[in-house]
Amino acid sequence: MNTEERTLPIAIIALIAITIAIAAIALASDLGALSSTPETAAIAPAHGDCDGGVVSIPPDSDDLATYDAGSDTITLVCLKAGNTATHSTFDQDVTGVCYTISGIGTSTVTVERTGSPGPDCQEISHIDVIVVTPTPTPTPTPTPTPTPTPTPTPTVLGETATPTPTALAAVQDPTALPDTGGSPEEATVSSLSLLLGLAGLTLLSGAGTLVAVAARRRR
Repeated sequence: MNTEERTLPIAIIALIAITIAIAAIALASDLGALSSTPETAAIAPAHGDCDGGVVSIPPDSDDLATYDAGSDTITLVCLKAGNTATHSTFDQDVTGVCYTISGIGTSTVTVERTGSPGPDCQEISHIDVIVVTPTPTPTPTPTPTPTPTPTPTPTVLGETATPTPTALAAVQDPTALPDTGGSPEEATVSSLSLLLGLAGLTLLSGAGTLVAVAARRRR
């Protein structure tokens, strides 16, 4: 084999190797581009403005979806209809061409398709809601009413205070007769003796007066 015949296969092999290398580099570059995500690319939330709330609530039917938040309050509703790529957001009740939203601001919300079914008014896919827990209002503590202090009645110096009814009753109660030291019969006898003594003295005094008058007449 001459030198020319040896050089030809080597050149072909080298060309094939270079082609394979270039193809590998290009393939690796394409794979890297597909797998990498630019840092500036924005990722859309899966449930719109309701992302992070109560999400993917299935509808009751194609035309109706409801949700009961219990003691919480619903402040925002996001509606995903049919194969639309975005969510419609509602922060207050609305009656639209296709959908009617009611109950925002309460604990129960209703989303209803009221328009004619079609490409513009697609069936309800799901709803998402944002809820908040209301802060309870503290009950005020009643202020106790102070007991009024009675005003004392002023007493004028030197003036006898008017006795109270209780004191008057005590003064007017009948009191017991003074104790004479004897029985009722002995007290009666003593009274008669006293009367008789007084009568005797009266008679003696009268007799003395008569004797004195008689003596004067004799003179």
